[in-house]
Amino acid sequence: MIEVHDLHKAYAGQAILSGLQLEVAEGEVVAIIGPSGSGKSTLLRCLNLLEQPQRGTLRIDDVTVTAPHISEAQAQALRGKTAMVFQHYNLFRHFTALRNISEPLRLTRGLSRQAADALALRHLAEVGLADKAQAYPVALSGGQQQRVGIARALALKPKVLLFDEPTSALDPERVEEVLGLMRELAGRRMTMVVVTHEMGFAYEVADRVIFMDAGQMVEQGPPRQLFHQPRHERTRRFVHKYARYLVNAPAAVAAGQ
Repeated sequence: MIEVHDLHKAYAGQAILSGLQLEVAEGEVVAIIGPSGSGKSTLLRCLNLLEQPQRGTLRIDDVTVTAPHISEAQAQALRGKTAMVFQHYNLFRHFTALRNISEPLRLTRGLSRQAADALALRHLAEVGLADKAQAYPVALSGGQQQRVGIARALALKPKVLLFDEPTSALDPERVEEVLGLMRELAGRRMTMVVVTHEMGFAYEVADRVIFMDAGQMVEQGPPRQLFHQPRHERTRRFVHKYARYLVNAPAAVAAGQ
């Protein structure tokens, strides 16, 4: 579903991503972990061209683009294959929950207001928020706002869902309601790329975990291999510092079995 070849991104001459290669199969859930500043979110934003890479080839489904010569039509075609769930929700505060979902459908899919509202309401119901359709973001909890963001992404019927640290702005008691919804989506075999600090989620739900550091994919593999038997010292230091409870627990216990 996704192929990335020789991806480069720099800011003010400082390399952020250096020659990255990535493949993601249809229906695969890939979690990307690593220290702050390692390039995780930049990689995600390059996948839908919110950030323009200086060099590299991106393919999502049947759309291929090659930087730096990417036309606006090519960029829109690639973006049409993905939907992104942001760290800070990115809801329009002057729109209701319903309109936060229906307006992108009207703008990007050309639906009538009636059709867009009907689809938006269906997806609000899917995430358990049908009763909040006319609520504004200020009246919603952080977890509810993020679920509206996920409903907005789902309504676009993307080939790939991109999650950029979707729980990091939430109060601890709201994290599980969002992770639970993401587990459900993973169970449907939706193609998902998730940048996350939630090590337990990466361990339990992802098919593959990628550890990034300094703009490089240092190591990747199945969760149990990467957390219990990392091959690289940088990976080993990271998981021992931030996922010690997974490292020390038996695999079945760490997975919540």
